[in-house]
Amino acid sequence: MSKSNPSVSSMRELNIYCVVLVLNLAWVSTSHAQDTATINKTVTECLKVVHSLADDYAKYFDAFYNPATGKVENNVIYATGRSALFQFNKCMAQHGVPLK
Repeated sequence: MSKSNPSVSSMRELNIYCVVLVLNLAWVSTSHAQDTATINKTVTECLKVVHSLADDYAKYFDAFYNPATGKVENNVIYATGRSALFQFNKCMAQHGVPLK
């Protein structure tokens, strides 16, 4: 009479679980990389829109995506740059990347 070794069965289940876990992690990191690329592209396009405005302050407006924080940072510190920031935020939202 042959018995099934429970430790062999458990090891197979563990191996399958590990493979599924690794595949899920790979999918998440790939998805994040694609999201980062999409956001960076949108930031670049919206910067072009802002820089094309007749406003002198818009010419010096800058922004970038920080993947460590998940936020788009900008260099607006004075009220005079709010118009450029508004146009940038509007452009980002129109491209499907609304900013909080």
